[in-house]
Amino acid sequence: MVANKDNRILDYQYFEPGGGPHSTSTPERLVVVGQEYRPPFYGHVFMFGMRDHLLSPFTMGYAGTAIESLYPSNTDMFRKAKAQGATVGYVHAFPGENDPLERGLGGGKGFIVDAALGTTDAVEWSDTLQSMADAWPGWRADTERDHVFAQFDEARAVYRRFAHDAAR
Repeated sequence: MVANKDNRILDYQYFEPGGGPHSTSTPERLVVVGQEYRPPFYGHVFMFGMRDHLLSPFTMGYAGTAIESLYPSNTDMFRKAKAQGATVGYVHAFPGENDPLERGLGGGKGFIVDAALGTTDAVEWSDTLQSMADAWPGWRADTERDHVFAQFDEARAVYRRFAHDAAR
């Protein structure tokens, strides 16, 4: 991912227009270079598959600096990335097993807004989702809850398989 870190923009030279696999991809290894937008207020986000160019600025919202404004928001950046065909979402938004609504929204403060607006495609997997679903009062039946938890288990199995395959 092309991202800002300590006033540097890392790996921008690896971005290739087109929105598809990077030229270093092989039949055994898919490489896709995307961009991480890293505002401290709304939360960090990814943008993969942009067909034309990286987006600027790479961050915002640092009080007392030249980039202290809260504009552009994640919503603004998602819309610009999607105009280039990107898939977008929140990264490391809610770490851990605790309900983010009880301890603060952490790195996903803008997620609820973007989910409501339909401007985000994804949120990085975290077991917090399991604890939130477990506490959800709106289950209509145990079978409904069991069905959703089975999907969580299936997703974990897929990620474990990816991790196992990557370690080989």
